[in-house]
Amino acid sequence: MRDRPAVSRQPPAASHQPPAVSHQPSADGRQPAALGCGPASPTARAALGRWTALRVRVARLLRRIAGMPDYEAYLAHLRSAHPGCPVPSARRFYEDYLRARYGDGPTRCC
Repeated sequence: MRDRPAVSRQPPAASHQPPAVSHQPSADGRQPAALGCGPASPTARAALGRWTALRVRVARLLRRIAGMPDYEAYLAHLRSAHPGCPVPSARRFYEDYLRARYGDGPTRCC
């Protein structure tokens, strides 16, 4: 059996210190951007908008695959074809759908 060098069980010393962040407002009164309080850049807002739109499209696609109706499409139909009808909340819309689809309990053959 070969002798192994002793291994230290102590965690390594922190070699990287985070940059110092000033918590004082800048000369123009804005909060420092490093704190997440400052104004977002137009590029960041555009990227967030694209991710949000992608998330909405993916959720809509997954609902279609699962057979769930599209609430936004239902609202568009309701407003154009039935302008006097009250508009249900999204939660109420999906509760009504599930009640109509499954009734009082799960459906199974055995």
